[in-house]
This record gives sequence, C-alpha cells and structure tokens, in this order.
Amino acid sequence: MNELIDLIRIYDNAYYVEANPIIEDREYDRLFKELQDIENKYPKIKLPDTPTNKVGGEPIEGLNQLFTISLCFPYQTHTAGKRWKISTGE
Repeated sequence: MNELIDLIRIYDNAYYVEANPIIEDREYDRLFKELQDIENKYPKIKLPDTPTNKVGGEPIEGLNQLFTISLCFPYQTHTAGKRWKISTGE
C-alpha cells in the first residue's frame, strides 16, 4: 500500500505542481480506485495523510488569482422525466 501511495503522490506532484502529467488519466484513476478499495477493505491501516483524503495540489507559482461571478444560468428548474429547463426570469 505504501508503494501505491508513493506512486500516486509522484503523479499528483507532476500533474498539480509541475503541470506536467506523466501518466494517463485512466491509469491514474485505476490506481487511485485501487487505493480506495484497499482503504475501504482495511480501514485500520488507512493513513491520515492518504492521497484519497486530498483534492488537488498546491497552487502553481506565477499564476494570478481570478474572482468570477457567473450570471449565465441564474435559475434552474427541473421537471421530472424531462431535461433541465433554464429559466431566464423573463
């Protein structure tokens, strides 16, 4: 399990910090799922700092922060058995 965690951490760093993925998404997802399955089967050995408890990585240096407010879809309603309908309020 520790080897699997180390691999995932290497892949996370390459993807989130270096912005240079070194593994296909499908393969990463398979390894991540394998770790989740092990942790679910043996919860007593789940580490507190496991990658399954973390989302993303550290911000990439040099990127500017951007604050946005989306007004594209202010209201959404749902009718059972039909597609989502977007109400513009008009």
